Amino acid sequence: MLYSLVENSIHTIFYHILSYYTKFNLRFKTVKKYTCKTCDKLTVSAASAEGEQKTLIQEEHNMHMQSAEAAKKQIDEDLKQSSTDKLLRH
Repeated sequence: MLYSLVENSIHTIFYHILSYYTKFNLRFKTVKKYTCKTCDKLTVSAASAEGEQKTLIQEEHNMHMQSAEAAKKQIDEDLKQSSTDKLLRH
């Protein structure tokens, strides 16, 4: 009894998902570029700001991007070192 309830509800869910895909022509893609919450917030703030305020927000965003790029570069270097360093490999 319980199995048939679960099976029916699963079929119903898949039916609705399939219906939405076909009736409303929905497609989902993976994100091409990842942005963090800080980047998103600063981008939206800069778009709605004017004058000196916009310049300050853009400078803050540039500083944030530089620190993120430095962190990514350090991670890449650490990964490269860990793959070549015999002491770090098991």
